[in-house]
Amino acid sequence: MNKFYLLMVVCILAITQTAWAQCPPGQSVIRLEVTPDQYWDEVSWQITNATNTIIYAQGECLDANPVAYEYCVPSEGCKVFRIKDDYGDGIAPNGEYRFYKNDTLIHEGIGVNYGFGENITFDCLPGTYCDNPLPIDTGAIAFTSATDVWYRYVAADTGTYIINTCNPVNTCPTKIWVYDRCAGITVSNNQTGAIFYANGGCDNGATATLYLAGGEEYFFRIGYATESCANTPVYGTFTYAGPIVGCTDPGGCNYNPLATVSDTCIYPGSPNCLNSPDLLVRQDVMRNSLTLDFLNNPDDCAVQEGCLKGVGNRNIIRFTTQIQNIGSLDYFIGQTPTDHNAPSTQFVWDVCHNHWHYRGYAQYILFNTATSQQVPIGSKNGFCVLDLECDNGGQGKYTCGNMGITAGCGDIYDASLPCQWIDITDLDAGSYTFVMRVNWDQSPDKLGRVEKDYNNNWAQACFNLSYNGTNPVVDFINDNCLPYVDCLGVAFGNAQPDCEGVCNGPVIRGDWDKNTVRDAVDVQDYLAASLSGDADPTECRDLQANNHIDLYDAALLQEC
Repeated sequence: MNKFYLLMVVCILAITQTAWAQCPPGQSVIRLEVTPDQYWDEVSWQITNATNTIIYAQGECLDANPVAYEYCVPSEGCKVFRIKDDYGDGIAPNGEYRFYKNDTLIHEGIGVNYGFGENITFDCLPGTYCDNPLPIDTGAIAFTSATDVWYRYVAADTGTYIINTCNPVNTCPTKIWVYDRCAGITVSNNQTGAIFYANGGCDNGATATLYLAGGEEYFFRIGYATESCANTPVYGTFTYAGPIVGCTDPGGCNYNPLATVSDTCIYPGSPNCLNSPDLLVRQDVMRNSLTLDFLNNPDDCAVQEGCLKGVGNRNIIRFTTQIQNIGSLDYFIGQTPTDHNAPSTQFVWDVCHNHWHYRGYAQYILFNTATSQQVPIGSKNGFCVLDLECDNGGQGKYTCGNMGITAGCGDIYDASLPCQWIDITDLDAGSYTFVMRVNWDQSPDKLGRVEKDYNNNWAQACFNLSYNGTNPVVDFINDNCLPYVDCLGVAFGNAQPDCEGVCNGPVIRGDWDKNTVRDAVDVQDYLAASLSGDADPTECRDLQANNHIDLYDAALLQEC
């Protein structure tokens, strides 16, 4: 009867904007009040169990008017209220919602930009989710017995903190995630969405060394890496290692922007000022991780972010990126903006997954080996830059909220992560050179420090692509993989033949009148040519590549 009653409630709510619940014993009344913003058709919601396998209630705004609904849900058990926005801007700036249980306000959001969605948990054990975390303080800790337990910590002091689960009592490897906020984060089994992530450091634990700002709120997520150990405690320690000591004078060559305790400064004129950062791309790691894979992509976000060229079935090559700072000074990038609507020359806000990307740090490029022509591919060009390994003697401190790579440390993006691939779907059979490059425009870091050496900012791999029917066959060639040379003969250079075959030439595809700009005049020229039917379908003009100029070419240019 309870299931029938709940079904009746859901059906009624689907056709009316106000519904009132009289719940049977063992169920609670949930009241939801929503005043949508002007884009009311983007707003919807669900109430589910903790694992998202049972939907207790769901609905959407039917027009711009305020709505109020009441639902019956089980009184026991952890539940999640999810409010969503199809466009990714929440209900900002003038919408609001309130969520009650048995007339007690649980949560309200007024003019909030929660991105594509916001989760509110209720009736959950403490530590189950980010919004009901357990308190934590420094010292020896038994991190409870549940999987992925959440903790909240307000940093007492500014400086270096260490979370260490390398304890012989632990029975399995552990993982550690650190977040600088709770609302709107992306929770994953890897580093996506976190400002810091650690999944190793010893056989039965993990170590996270990071910089925290005094007075700021942080959320830690601790859990085992394997489900078989999910119900046993994780033991470890959380300690304050002390302030960061370094030169606090911005005029010093060895200025440390994170230091709060002053140390000796070295100034221009000293021979020690020749010290500098030096980023190195690990070509061996990249080559050894190359793997042909296949995936089905239903997510438009992957296309918007440039990870894939389209939705549906995709052929991809996965790989790991490891970039180390082998120099004597940090490569400093700095803090991300506090307002993701603020213009920035360093960072770009990803509306799909609610986090910042750093512009211009690393790039993946594919070239046709025979022609040196760059080939369009789906690839990731935005990064969060942080200290994930310090095997060369560094003391890590940078996170996704305050980016950089400490001297002696490195950043790793594993091949298993989303977007750690190139999309080779529909690529012609042939020989290709895949190039990975970091700081390719030789920009100084935020402190104006230039790298010691740019010749190690590159890595490459070669492969031959063929097909067995429609299935791609990739043969990776590590031996005899000659360094990529552009059409001017510069190793890893940017010069490309234009559509007329002229190296670094000025002609671009679709520029009918060859004035170096594709504009409305060119579209009109395409329309006229498609009507006359006598235009020469050159490489530069035939955008559809069908040896004919028609209306579709004009449409392609208009979209461009």
